[in-house]
Amino acid sequence: MGLEVLPGANITLVGGELDFQSGLVTAPGGRVELGGLSQAGEVTINENGSLSFPEGVERADVTLTNGAEVDVAGDKGGSIKVSGNNISLSGSVLNSSTFVEGDAGNITIEASSLFSADSSTLNNSTFGAGNTGEIRISSDGAVTLSNTIIFNNVEGGGTGNSLGVFINAQSLDVTNGSQIQTLVRGSDQAEVAGNGNAGNVFIDVDEDVTFSASSVFSQLGLGAQGSAGDIIIEAGSLSLSDGATLTSSTFGQGDGGGINITTGSLELLNAARVNASTSGEGNAGKITEHFLSWYQVQKIQEMQVM
Repeated sequence: MGLEVLPGANITLVGGELDFQSGLVTAPGGRVELGGLSQAGEVTINENGSLSFPEGVERADVTLTNGAEVDVAGDKGGSIKVSGNNISLSGSVLNSSTFVEGDAGNITIEASSLFSADSSTLNNSTFGAGNTGEIRISSDGAVTLSNTIIFNNVEGGGTGNSLGVFINAQSLDVTNGSQIQTLVRGSDQAEVAGNGNAGNVFIDVDEDVTFSASSVFSQLGLGAQGSAGDIIIEAGSLSLSDGATLTSSTFGQGDGGGINITTGSLELLNAARVNASTSGEGNAGKITEHFLSWYQVQKIQEMQVM
């Protein structure tokens, strides 16, 4: 069961707490806006279908669980925006991709308190001729990702640029095999390579950033033309553990991206790795660290440019 509109149309759902359990919201190439208010207030619907929430009115919680999905993928990708106090995804999908010709829209998460995603997917990719949109996650409190994948890719056969992933929060905890990726897909036996530039991953966090058994990577794939993106992290502290990796690499015809870390402290534990490499025809990017107070590396660590 679910809600569906014709291609290019919009769906707007605003109320108190919003709770989707196994529901499907579909607006091919359109716009879906989900928002919750905990008290009375006037929400304005703008000409493009976006919402403007009243200032000074506390948001309510928005929850998607048990396979709930918001899908605006189409010949031309649409946009998804979720606004609330605590926003929670569990076993759920947000998908904004484009398949023919035209740019995909954005996926935007705005949480007043907490954004959490468990066993979920955020996908904004191009399979045709056009750019992806941005994936932007902002929280006045914490962002937690567990077994969650965030894609912003130029897929096989696609031509365009990935516009990247942006996370702004008080703290960020990424665990249990989660991935944040921007890439230009390489060729294999089933499909040709994509062409374009992979987007940047920009993480701006006031306090702690932790990655455990999880990864951030930007890649130009085998046979692809373009460049990998940069990984930029600004945080009070950064900890990578249990095989966690930050990687920007090129296997195609173009340069790899750089990795730029600005932090008060950095820990690399238990085979964690920061790597900028090339196995293709371009140059690897640089790894740059700016330490505001102290730097600590424990157990096995690797920071390299290849």
